[in-house]
Amino acid sequence: MRKFVSLLLSAFFVLVLGISAANPVFAEQDILAVSAGISPCVEEIIDAFTAAGGQPLEVVKAATGPLAQQIDNGAPYGILVAADPEWPEWLVERGHGKNPAVCALSHIAIWSVKPLNGAEKCDLENLVIAAPNPEMTSHGKAAREFLSKLGLWEQGIANGHVLLCGNAPQCVAAVKSGTAQAALIPASTALLAGGEYTVIYDVEPSPTVVLIIDRFSFPNAVAFGSFLLGEKARSIWTKWGFGLPEAR
Repeated sequence: MRKFVSLLLSAFFVLVLGISAANPVFAEQDILAVSAGISPCVEEIIDAFTAAGGQPLEVVKAATGPLAQQIDNGAPYGILVAADPEWPEWLVERGHGKNPAVCALSHIAIWSVKPLNGAEKCDLENLVIAAPNPEMTSHGKAAREFLSKLGLWEQGIANGHVLLCGNAPQCVAAVKSGTAQAALIPASTALLAGGEYTVIYDVEPSPTVVLIIDRFSFPNAVAFGSFLLGEKARSIWTKWGFGLPEAR
């Protein structure tokens, strides 16, 4: 009997999810998808948005690539705030939105619990460094670029001194658990994590992009997309260590 009930419930949830993907009327309203590494800053902007009269948004956090793939597969997210501009552009090409806008510019930082001697090759070559997967996040691409300039990327992948993680919070967890000694993560994540960090300025910052998902966008999500580009949000981006694009 229990097995029958379990199977019945499973079938019910599959049916509901299928209806949600096929018909936006059945989708949850105002779901915001955000790259995990920048989510603390975006959540503070949501707080400012609701304080200014907007309605709360449900937040889903993950690496940018999986979020974009979920949207492409019908996940009912009304808005995407992405740390990697390539994925919003991919979604636009696939007909899920238009006119992605740059909110902020995100630098990576080398972060550790205890102070490092520096961020040069001689300081890092004997450490295990956690980095986001470059196939899924722009901060992973920036980490790869930085370590490649030092001649540490390929050898680190080969000898285990570069530890690939799914996203920035997982990199932090790897260091705190002792699996790695340092992490290359967004400066905003390093700021939240405490410890010691040095911002890497010789790698181009990654644009943080907002995209309204046409199929599941509701007025409140659209309003939040505009709020992300406004003066109050710009002050919060700056507080979290982001650079800013030119004011629109």
